[in-house]
Amino acid sequence: MGVQKVNLNNFERGSDDLLGLTLGLDLQGGSHLIYQAINPETGLPGGVTEDQMKSLSRTIERRVNASGLGEPIIQILGEDRLLIQLPGIRDPGRAKALIGETARLEFKHRTTDVPPKP
Repeated sequence: MGVQKVNLNNFERGSDDLLGLTLGLDLQGGSHLIYQAINPETGLPGGVTEDQMKSLSRTIERRVNASGLGEPIIQILGEDRLLIQLPGIRDPGRAKALIGETARLEFKHRTTDVPPKP
């Protein structure tokens, strides 16, 4: 086994990230949250479908990505839990607020008796 000397006199970091790499939750710090789905019909934990969990995961992912947060981890755990890791967000209150933002859904009446354009 040999050892070779490497000269790094001209080495500069390109960013605040170690060697230009994005640090994960374990090195950078952040929030690690686990949510358990509640069945909307019974109000009890569990009893949700795989499609409901996938839909929930996509919704949370869109909310987190819209905030510009880099490299979040969102995974389904088991049948009714969702793991959310948010590197860089150390305040649990901020993490919960980010995830819990309710999307606005508007219902509008569609008019069917509009005359065609001439």
